[in-house]
Order: sequence, then C-alpha cells, then structure tokens
Amino acid sequence: MLEADHSIRSIAKQLSISPTSVWKMKKTREQEYQELLARPFSISKNVLHVIQWSGGKDSSALLVWALENLPRDRLKFIFCDTGWESPITYQFIQKINERLLDNQLIILKSSKYNGLLDLAKKKQRFPSTKARFCTEQLKIYPFIEWVLQQSEDIAVYQGIRSAESISRSRMKVSDDYFKPYILYQENPFQLDGTKKPKPILYKQVCEWIEEYDCSVERPFFHWKTADIIALCKKNQLLNPLYEIGFSRVGCFPCIMERKEGIRKLAEQFPERIDLIARAEQTFDSTFFGYSKVPDSQCLKPNIRDVVKWANGDLTESDGNNHSCMSHFQACE
Repeated sequence: MLEADHSIRSIAKQLSISPTSVWKMKKTREQEYQELLARPFSISKNVLHVIQWSGGKDSSALLVWALENLPRDRLKFIFCDTGWESPITYQFIQKINERLLDNQLIILKSSKYNGLLDLAKKKQRFPSTKARFCTEQLKIYPFIEWVLQQSEDIAVYQGIRSAESISRSRMKVSDDYFKPYILYQENPFQLDGTKKPKPILYKQVCEWIEEYDCSVERPFFHWKTADIIALCKKNQLLNPLYEIGFSRVGCFPCIMERKEGIRKLAEQFPERIDLIARAEQTFDSTFFGYSKVPDSQCLKPNIRDVVKWANGDLTESDGNNHSCMSHFQACE
C-alpha cells in the first residue's frame, strides 16, 4: 500500500522501484479516487429516506450530503440517544437541529433502559468487547422499533466507510438492512450444527418485511477521512470534541476507547472519570475489561488504574477491534 504519510523516496526504497514509478502510481490512484467521488450515487425513489446521525464526523458529513441530494419532504433524521454522550455532543446536536433541521430531528431512546448507566445497573455489569449489549439495547433496538412503526419502504443511510476497518471493508455500498434476518431464515444453524440465537425482534421484523422493503445505503463508503473532515468543516458541522483532540466522539467514553482518548478524557473532563469510578463501585464491575491494562501492571484494573496506564508509555495491550458498530448501526 502507498501510505500518504510516507515520502515517495521511502516508498520506492521499500518496493525496490524508482521514485518516478511511485509518483505515477500515486497519481493514478488519486485520479481513480477522484473519479469514484464524482460518480453519482444511486438514489432509491418512492421510499422514505432515513439518516442515522450520531454527531460524529462521518454521519455529520452524511447529513450534509442528504440535505443536498435527497428530497426534503421524504427525509427523516434520527439520533439514538444512549444517555452517555458528552455534554458537548448534546449541545452540538441541538445546535445543528435548530440551524439545519428545523427542529425536526427524531430522538430515539430505549423504552427499557434509561441510558447506559441504568443498563449497567440492571445488568450488574458494564458492556465489554465480547458483550456489546450497549449498542444493541440503546441504538439498534430503538431504531428497529421505529422502523417497524413505518408503513412504507425505507432506505436507511449510514456514514460507514470501508477504510475504517477490515470488517467494514467487507460490507457493501448498498445492501438489505434486515439481511441478518433473511440469512437466519435461510440457515439458522452454526457451522457446528448448533442453532444460532434469533436476531432481536425477530418475529416482528419477519412480519414487517413481508410487506415492506428496507435497504441500507452508504454514500461515503469509499471516502477518505480527510475529505470527510473537510466537508464537515466547510459546512460548520464538525463536532467540537474533534477540535479538542478526540478521535472518536460516539459515547463518552466508549468501552473500547483507546489509550490517547482515555488520556485526553482524564485531562479535559476529570469529572467523567469520577462518575465512572462511582459507577464501578455501585455495580461492582469495571468499565474497561481486565485486558485493557497489562497483567504485569494490574490484574483487575478500575478506571483509576486505566488512567494511570494511559498516562504511561506502554502501547495498547490487546488486539481488540476498537470500533463500535454492526451491520445495523454505526456510532460515528
């Protein structure tokens, strides 16, 4: 791969080719990328267009694109409130709702849990990288409930990009939103022959898709991060948390937040660390998994231990995917 932050000479040396060849390769790749961006995105007609907006850079760029390319009278913007966003994000969302959306933003919340802390309290534990019930209960479940209340075909738009992770690169620009349900109907068994758990709201969704269609569209699938940020800045739609130095703004923090984000959180918002510390004592559960901090430093790290680790020089201790998303919902 030709990384943008590497010089032409260093790349040429690594590939054992001439600098001129590298320059031509980079120029060709950039031309192909620009042609890809200029290619018109296929827009479904006679459907309700639904934008999933989180307040992050990708979904904010998607909001701009939607206002410019989709029919306003057939357009809905939805924010799934986890009750665990930064106050800055909430202020940002309200400001944009007033400035661009005529206060028509639809805010969805869980009908069962009053945000992340209530979810953790009732579960008597925080979510983890292997048990991400936070996304399912606070984002996916409320959104699917809303979809099932609609009596027409729907196109759901997400800001997911292929460059974000290997798993996302395997997704498609357009797909069936309820594809996991269809796949379950076709084969409800694992490779070992055991039955897979049914997707949430399985019966209700199966009844709904008998009457209506729901696609998922990803207009920015091939875009680069720099172009996403440039589009947000041009339209004054970049969450202020990015300007402070955070690389992620979905949840505050996410249970998969990385070292630099934890360090920045402790520096800029120590009251959030205090809140997590109190919650850990109440639920007798650590916010981050035990593998977050190397065993040699702490076997069962609480939030204070994780902050100490983040302020040190050690590298990340685990190989987990630090993205919080699924086929249904992207947090950024």
